[in-house]
Amino acid sequence: MWDDHKDEYAKWAKLVNIDLIGILGGEPFGNPDMMNWIHGIAELWPNANLTIVTNGTQFDKWPNLYEDLLQYGTRIQIEVYHHTPMTWAYAVEKHSKFLKNPSPLYIEADKCRWLDKSGMVLSLAQEWYFTTSALIRNNKTNELTLYNSDPDEAAKICDFNNCGCHHFIDGKLYKCGVVALLPTFIKQFKVYTTNEQKRLIDEYVPADPNWSDTQLTQFIDDLNSQKTIPQCSLCPATKERIKFSASTKKIKIEEI
Repeated sequence: MWDDHKDEYAKWAKLVNIDLIGILGGEPFGNPDMMNWIHGIAELWPNANLTIVTNGTQFDKWPNLYEDLLQYGTRIQIEVYHHTPMTWAYAVEKHSKFLKNPSPLYIEADKCRWLDKSGMVLSLAQEWYFTTSALIRNNKTNELTLYNSDPDEAAKICDFNNCGCHHFIDGKLYKCGVVALLPTFIKQFKVYTTNEQKRLIDEYVPADPNWSDTQLTQFIDDLNSQKTIPQCSLCPATKERIKFSASTKKIKIEEI
């Protein structure tokens, strides 16, 4: 919930300037508190542009979504990543109708983009493939493990590292989504880790807005310089694109 950590984000807003803030999930529109997050972030960082990243499946749960976002005009962009090839045409038709006064910026075979008269932008892109993540799944046993890579080599190809994309979660600042989310993922699902991997995961410390100026400056300088951290070894040192298969059936990985 936004109220749980809004005071920490208020402190961050006084410490860091941010040009672009992405609101991610899970699925943002599946969070009943989503609009409080959008309004709160927009107020704390009034000069930042906001991008909501979604799969577009839950727009209907927000009948007043367009009107709620209209106040932010050119600051708002909604990026819809569609994962089911057989429903692509339907998705294009459905999402283009979300805007009230849309003008197509481009409409291509695999991506579309519309500009509303308000300045709001809605884009829709096919996402049939994903690059390899930190998780390795054994197709025969369904067991999940992690990589043991050269951290410098892994950092060189890391999308988080190279685009300067870092994560706020629960009021803390993380270098990347992997170190931020692995602890929670491992609590929910069975992931086989070595003692060294477990140590790396447990020892990562995100930045806290209550840190001293010296601590925060060093942490942010390390982010800006794309400094490799030991936890980079948990990710692959080579990229592979893997086709994503979407289904209406629920897929369950063995839980602890």
